[in-house]
Amino acid sequence: MKTLVAITILAGCFAFYSGYGLSSAGGVMVALDADPSGNTVRSVGDIDDCRSLEPGESGEIDIVIPSPGMTGRGLSAYQFSLLYDRSLVSVTASAPAMLIEQAAASNVLYFSDPLPDTNGVYVSWAVDFGPTAEEPAGASEKGEGILARVTVTAKASGTTELRLSEVQLIDSESDPTPLAGTQNARLEIGQSCPGEAPAPTPVPSPATRAEGETGSGQTGPGSTSAPASGGGASVPQTGGPPGEAGGGLPLLALGLALTLTGAAAIATDLAHRTLRRRD
Repeated sequence: MKTLVAITILAGCFAFYSGYGLSSAGGVMVALDADPSGNTVRSVGDIDDCRSLEPGESGEIDIVIPSPGMTGRGLSAYQFSLLYDRSLVSVTASAPAMLIEQAAASNVLYFSDPLPDTNGVYVSWAVDFGPTAEEPAGASEKGEGILARVTVTAKASGTTELRLSEVQLIDSESDPTPLAGTQNARLEIGQSCPGEAPAPTPVPSPATRAEGETGSGQTGPGSTSAPASGGGASVPQTGGPPGEAGGGLPLLALGLALTLTGAAAIATDLAHRTLRRRD
């Protein structure tokens, strides 16, 4: 019975905090970076909001906290849902051990959906059970960096939005860090992003040129070109909306995980804070 009460309190506290302070001016921004090439665990380069892939190709996407990053009491836990069009892509790999593990005293437990994730909603969260203070004395990281890196694999041609939902950043005092907002991205599959140069069309070598074709690739006088074959060409699909978030289930799962790993003190602390706010 006591375990059930603890689970209920903890899950309720996280559910309460899920809508608390998520659009405060001057808060922390969380963004999807479609091209992670300029990022490191502790730094964020230019953020790209579009990436092109070919069907069957995989690419990495970063969930980042750009400058100035985590301030105040640092980062001790996070949660996010990544929404995508399951008919066009799937999530096939994840590297969650990024910024939250950088403090010397960090002791992180990770929880996420099993991979490959194909239902349109990929949920990931982590909790640091290291010393309760910001680094260097404690385990809560400050500044900018990569929250997590996920790998997506394209299934078919089309366009899909990648959208962040249910984002929470918790500090060393178990309080939610206010968010300035989230920045989404999109994938262009089998086509280029706006402003991106399309891939060059291969020019056939002399040994493979059709009879009557000149060296420039144009048809010579008196000859006719064979009609282009449609065999094997992929027809772009109209990407549907990304999946919908799980309606609080990740929060309940996080509450259960924290309780089972001996986080009763956190549950009690959050309960007291919730009651004080409501009073």
